[in-house]
Amino acid sequence: SATPTAGQAPLAVYFTGSVSGGVAPYAYSWSFGDGSPASAQQNPVHTYSAAGTYTAVLTVTDGASHSASASVSSAINVSPPALSITASGTPTSGQAPLPVSFTASASGGTSPYTYTWAFGDGSPSASGASVSHTYTVGGTFTAVVTVNDSASHTASYALTTPVTVSPPALSASASANPTSGQAPLAVYFTASASGGTPPYTWRWTFGDGSAASTQQNPVHTYSAAGNFTASLTVTDAASQTASANVPTAISVSPPALTISASATPTS
Repeated sequence: SATPTAGQAPLAVYFTGSVSGGVAPYAYSWSFGDGSPASAQQNPVHTYSAAGTYTAVLTVTDGASHSASASVSSAINVSPPALSITASGTPTSGQAPLPVSFTASASGGTSPYTYTWAFGDGSPSASGASVSHTYTVGGTFTAVVTVNDSASHTASYALTTPVTVSPPALSASASANPTSGQAPLAVYFTASASGGTPPYTWRWTFGDGSAASTQQNPVHTYSAAGNFTASLTVTDAASQTASANVPTAISVSPPALTISASATPTS
């Protein structure tokens, strides 16, 4: 006999053998049906580690070399172990854009497995035991992998270490149009920024000693001749700063020469 005769792997089953007749002493040999070595105990305990249906058979040999065999009346029905999954990601911190490699491993259930990843940043999911994902914005993100086995069992795992992404480096660019002309010269300036933590604040200096401007895209009029370097400084919400000069100096030529004349008396 055996107990239990059904359960989830790994399943420990307690076997009991009894014998009557023949000539003592008796020798016992249990075959468990799963290819494992036989047991010479009368009442062994055997653990089934793989799913399946197994027939256990006891053979007894007496002191006169007579033998008799008996099967356990009920087959041992072992269901797959519970589906489980572990996963990891590397690196777990860095500056955006941050590529992270994720790996998952499933066990139990019924193979083959399918894996679906959610990265926690609102991006589309990805499939596969090993995937790579690039985080493009700053934040703290928890990746979750879900595994499905061929028997439609499901298990999910949230990575214990979230991915911490710092914002990309703040950068600034500046341009101007026109970059040359005769005084008074109205110049249109354009600023842009990327990275860092929005919103941004802007500060333009025009190189001619005039007051700075806090507009993103100011218009400034140069009233005197000369060559001027306009500079932009951008500050983000985390107090990071980045600067850029207009790549071409503003070249202002003197105003056109004008003359006027009069005469008196005229008659």
